[in-house]
Amino acid sequence: VKIKISDEPTKIGNFAFYQCTQLTGMNLGNGVTSIGEVAFADCSGLTSLDLGSGITSIGASAFKSCSGLTGTLIIPDGVTSIGDYAFAYCSGLTGFDLGSSVASIKVWAFYRCSGIDSILVDDTNAVYHDNGNCLIETESKTLILGCKNSVIPTDGSVTSMLHLCQEQAAMLGFLTTCITLTIKAILTFGLKIFKKLCKIS
Repeated sequence: VKIKISDEPTKIGNFAFYQCTQLTGMNLGNGVTSIGEVAFADCSGLTSLDLGSGITSIGASAFKSCSGLTGTLIIPDGVTSIGDYAFAYCSGLTGFDLGSSVASIKVWAFYRCSGIDSILVDDTNAVYHDNGNCLIETESKTLILGCKNSVIPTDGSVTSMLHLCQEQAAMLGFLTTCITLTIKAILTFGLKIFKKLCKIS
């Protein structure tokens, strides 16, 4: 079953399509402004998702366990916030492309998205940027999220990896990525500087 939401102004409520396993495609019209909590969670048959340009917020667990989604997830320019577990357990996703307005990404937004190998951010985004398939909070120079293809930048854009060190395994859901990034960081910065970046005594 494929559904298209019209361009009339509307919001997708909490639990609106929860566990609709027969849903295979969703086209959200440009009038949709927000996606509620758990709105499409456990829609395991969902393989096609088109997020309209009018969306500003994606609620907690909105697309949790939509394991049928594959490829690169495009977050439209209008989206400003992505809630906890919004795309958790979407193991088929291989990358995400963040729009220009995203200003808040909750810690667990991409929990156990183990297939991610590409991270891109719109060049005009004022809060985040990408470098070497790493998601970096620009002002704080904090490496927020990495993936299996990450190359940690050495151009001074990263001065802290505290968030990465504490949350990486949980966000991507597999230990090997955390170990790989830790090794890369040590090789890139040296053990002494790595400990300082991660605030390890």
